[in-house]
Amino acid sequence: GQHGSPGFGRGSVTLADHRDGALLRLEMENEYLLALRDGAPVASTPDVLSVLDHRTGAPVSCDAIRAGVEVDVVRLAAAPFWTDPRWLPVVHPRAYGIDCDPVGLP
Repeated sequence: GQHGSPGFGRGSVTLADHRDGALLRLEMENEYLLALRDGAPVASTPDVLSVLDHRTGAPVSCDAIRAGVEVDVVRLAAAPFWTDPRWLPVVHPRAYGIDCDPVGLP
């Protein structure tokens, strides 16, 4: 892919939804790129996925997420610029090596 530069943390983290026991897996490369709920994609780049500390509302970066911290995961719609066919390839999940179409885009 276009990304995957040395120095960028890449990996995934799995969170349990305390309300219903669903598992939310977040794929990341220096930022959160894809959210899968019980294995099904529910949010992805180019939208912005943010993880917030449930208690303080402070953002929790990819390199700071830790077991035992209760978090909220939110999706912010991408600016229209990023969904334009000229620019979408730059932020498409496949640009990060993720074999998935963007969630919520036609």
